[in-house]
Amino acid sequence: MNRRTFITSSALLAAAGTALPSNLLARPAASEATPLDNIRNYKPSMQYRPMGQTGVLVSALSFGMMRPPFLPSGEPDEATFQTMVRHAIDNGLNYIDTSHVYSKGKSQGITGRILQNGYREKVWLATKFPWWQMEKAGDFDRILNQQLEELQTDAIDFYLLHAITIDGWNGAITRFNIPHLIEKAKEQGKIKHMGFSLHAPSPIFKKVLQYTPHWEFCQLQMNYLDVEYEAGLVGIKQAYDRGMGVIAMEPLRGGFLASLPPKAKAILETSPQKYHDVAWAFNYLWDMPEISTVLSGMSAMPHVIDNLTYAKHAAVEMMRPEERKILAQMIQHLRTDYNAVPCTGCNYCRLACPEEVAVAQLMIPWNQYKWNGNMEPAKRRIEFVHGGRYGNGVPACTQCNKCLPACPQGINIPGVLQEIKTTMKI
Repeated sequence: MNRRTFITSSALLAAAGTALPSNLLARPAASEATPLDNIRNYKPSMQYRPMGQTGVLVSALSFGMMRPPFLPSGEPDEATFQTMVRHAIDNGLNYIDTSHVYSKGKSQGITGRILQNGYREKVWLATKFPWWQMEKAGDFDRILNQQLEELQTDAIDFYLLHAITIDGWNGAITRFNIPHLIEKAKEQGKIKHMGFSLHAPSPIFKKVLQYTPHWEFCQLQMNYLDVEYEAGLVGIKQAYDRGMGVIAMEPLRGGFLASLPPKAKAILETSPQKYHDVAWAFNYLWDMPEISTVLSGMSAMPHVIDNLTYAKHAAVEMMRPEERKILAQMIQHLRTDYNAVPCTGCNYCRLACPEEVAVAQLMIPWNQYKWNGNMEPAKRRIEFVHGGRYGNGVPACTQCNKCLPACPQGINIPGVLQEIKTTMKI
């Protein structure tokens, strides 16, 4: 792995459809990379990048455990998921991300079992602390010890303060001084690196950064449509300048960017180099030196196979000037011609919903209808959701509004569901 000079042109930022001050364009030179034989689970078909100043090199593609395949019963299909995750690891992926709350609290146990038989030693393992479950001082150690047990590991490599929100930061997080508790866990050897994920606006991001000098990495929502959302590109640059690793989550905006509408596809097709819609989204992120790894919630084996193929070519400044220009045109088209719901499929709303409405699965066909105006297939898919393995459909919503504070995107979920009900006559 050669030394690279991390210089990103203003054309990349133009491709994001935003204007940033010129002083944000300069990048410091990268330090000498770790020798290849020191990369955990090195495979020549995978690209590896520094996780900030931790000394760790992570695969350009990482595996998010939030969206496993499901059985008809509604339970995660652990056998299929194991095959998928181990295939990714066998092909050089070395960063696995899970959480205490994914799959209704089952994800960590599933992850721990999947990583048996020598796979735990091949990856950097990440999980997160759910601050909203913190009610008294002893809860932190109790939850962390449970996580270690479920993951069947002595230490968690990368530990995140999960999904920081405005209410969380102004409430339990600072009241219990949770960042300090994470620091103590690191001193005790229970975790190796400390960081956070964020679902809050830029002012909160700045407060989080300033709270402790011990942050080593962060996980932020970033894709070519969300350059000004929450921390945005400015926040990514701030974290990078502090020597922090940056994990890009929601690179496809919950699948929204994986299958673009016809007019958007037509714009991308003018590029001399042809890419799948997913590859365009990943390439945009891999192009940036600030991004350590792109976190993908792969839920089917074809996703794994395709994404591993794209990751073979991941590189800083991989996008050609003409590709940046074409992507910028397509972004402008999406922003001008479509009023899609910015749902990322995180399912936090469902955790808060007493009726278990499958909002994420409803938003996909609803957005597709907005793209192409074809109501019948969208209506069939929306009606199919009700009572299915993912949860309940539009009729189950009681407009209780409990989902509103849970949505990281600030979507008026009851309002959208009512619009679907009225438009589709469901």
